Amino acid sequence: METVGNGQSSAQDEASRIAGKVGTATSNVLDATRSAGRQIGAVARDEASGLKRELDDLIARLPSLSAAAMEEAKQDFLHKMATTKEAAKGISDNVRQQITQRAEDTAAYVKAQPLRSMGMAVGVGIILGLLMSRSAGRDRD
Repeated sequence: METVGNGQSSAQDEASRIAGKVGTATSNVLDATRSAGRQIGAVARDEASGLKRELDDLIARLPSLSAAAMEEAKQDFLHKMATTKEAAKGISDNVRQQITQRAEDTAAYVKAQPLRSMGMAVGVGIILGLLMSRSAGRDRD
C-alpha cells in the first residue's frame, strides 16, 4: 500500500522528470535562437565590412572621377546596399520562420498531449515556485 509520503515522492520525481524534459525542449529552442542570432550577426558583419571597403574605395577615388563615373559609382554602391538589405531581410525571415515553426510544433504537442502538457506546466510551476521561495528566503537573511 502506497503511503502519502511515497505518493508525494513519486509525484515530485515525476514533476522533476517532466521539468527536465521541458528544460531540454526550452534549451533546444534557445540554442536554435542563438544559432540564428550568430548567423545573422556574422552575415551582417561581413556585409557591413564589404560596404565599408566599397565606401572607402569610392571616397579615395572621388577626386579623380568624372561626373558620369561618380554617378555610376554612386548607383553601384546603392545597389550593393540594397542587396545587403535584401540579404538581411532573408535571414530575418528565415529566423522568423524557424521561431514560428517551433511555436507551431509546441502548440501541436499541447493539442496532441493535453494532459502531459498540463503535467509539465504544473511540474515547471512547482519547481519555479520552490526556486523562487528559496531565493526569497535567502534574500531576507
